[in-house]
Amino acid sequence: MDRENGVGHALATFISQTRARDLDKAARRHAHWLLIDAVGCALAGYSAAEVPLVERALRRLSPETSTSVLGGARTSLLGAAFLNAYLTTAITACDVHIPTLCHVTPEVVPAALAVGEHVRSSGEECLAAGLLDELVLVVPPGHAWARRREIAPEQLAGQPLLMREAGSATRSVTERALQRAGVRFRVAMELDHTEAIKRGVMAGLGIAFVSRQAVRGEVAGGRLRALRLRGLRIERHFHVIHHDARRLGASARAFIALRGGDEP
Repeated sequence: MDRENGVGHALATFISQTRARDLDKAARRHAHWLLIDAVGCALAGYSAAEVPLVERALRRLSPETSTSVLGGARTSLLGAAFLNAYLTTAITACDVHIPTLCHVTPEVVPAALAVGEHVRSSGEECLAAGLLDELVLVVPPGHAWARRREIAPEQLAGQPLLMREAGSATRSVTERALQRAGVRFRVAMELDHTEAIKRGVMAGLGIAFVSRQAVRGEVAGGRLRALRLRGLRIERHFHVIHHDARRLGASARAFIALRGGDEP
């Protein structure tokens, strides 16, 4: 496959082009509150008895002091991301995304802050770093829903749904969101690759939830149609993070350069 038409290129382009100014006012405000909440939870996390043990373990793994820990001493990039995440959720007071029944800030904010400090990003870039991929419902051009932008959630029950294999992150996020919202669905086929799912939908085998970035080319070319369930958005986050003590290979460096980061 032509690398410029692949999923990796689409994802890298999306990450490199997304900036805080591209987000609407409500999203920016919510991101600010999530960041404040995460920092507050991390500072409160020092009250957990096991935190000193975690700190000592991280110092043994790496003596580096390149990156800040919220309210504590500096450590390695990987150590700071890990410890800040641990502190954020140590007293289980951090935010919960109700539709998917999962925590957001422990996975997103610590990595964004650590990597942002490492590459000397601005605060706005750190706020944007945890954003944003959406899983959309795709149907073939001849489908009854092809000209619609959204459907009622209850309509999904009568449709054959193509899904990733059990254990896939995409499937887990999709199932949690649908189940939490009380949406009934029927899995007609399991496939182990997004490309296989897209081809299955184009062949009329069913419909599917896939990353908006993964079907951008097919939607633009008219081979697939993308729509949403009314009142429900299924979203997830992507990050690029690497061990700062290990040299990256040529392909990894090219990917980081493509998304607008600094080549190590």
